[in-house]
Amino acid sequence: LLKPAVQLDCLDAYAGLGDKREELAGLYRRWVEARSELDSARMSDSERRRLIEYDRFQLVEIDAAKLRVGEEAELEADLPLLKNADRVRNLADSAYGFLYAGEGAASEVLRKAVRALEDLSRFDESLRAGRDELESARISVDDVARRLGDLRGRVGADPARLDAMIRRQDEIARLLRKYGATAAEVLAKRDELARELERLENSQKRIEDLEASLEEARRRLHAACGRVHK
Repeated sequence: LLKPAVQLDCLDAYAGLGDKREELAGLYRRWVEARSELDSARMSDSERRRLIEYDRFQLVEIDAAKLRVGEEAELEADLPLLKNADRVRNLADSAYGFLYAGEGAASEVLRKAVRALEDLSRFDESLRAGRDELESARISVDDVARRLGDLRGRVGADPARLDAMIRRQDEIARLLRKYGATAAEVLAKRDELARELERLENSQKRIEDLEASLEEARRRLHAACGRVHK
C-alpha cells in the first residue's frame, strides 16, 4: 500500500474510474504510436534521395536478371550433363543400343519371348502369369529406352551454351547472396523494395496522413482527459 502505483489504483477504484483509466491508457498508447510513426517517417531530403536511389538500383538489378522460380535447380540438374556431354552421350548411346536399337536388344528379345509364352500358354495356362511378367518387363525396358532417347537428344558438346549456363548460374548465385536464399525469396524482396520505393517517393503524402492521425489521437486523448476531470 505504500507504493504510489498501488495507491493510485486504490483511488481510481474508489472513484469508479477503472474503465475510464483503461480508456485513457489505450488512447495514450495510440498517441505515442502515432508520434513514433511520424518521427520515423520524417527524414532529411538528402537521406530520402539516397534511399530512393539505392532502392531503384536494387530493383533494376533484380529485374534485369529476369529470374524464374526454380531456375537455379534446373541449372544444377543440366550443368553436369553439359560439362560431361561426350561421356554422357556415349553411355546413353550404349545403353539405348542394348535396350532398344542394337542387334539383340532387350526390348526385341522380350517381345519375342512374350509371343512365345503367349503361344505356350494355350497349352499350359500356368505360363500365362510368366507371359504377363515378361510383358511388364518389356514395357519398363521401352520406357527406359524412351527416356534415354530423350537424353541423347538433349546432350551434345556445346561450349557456347555451357559457357552461357555457367555465367547464368554465377549471376543467380550473386543475387541469392544479396537478396535471399532462393529465387522465390529474391522475387519477394523485389516486391518489398517496390513498396518501399513507392512509400519513399510519396513520403510527403504519408507524412501528412500521419500528422492527421497524430492530431486525431491527440484530440481524442484530450477529450477523454476532460471527461475524467469533470
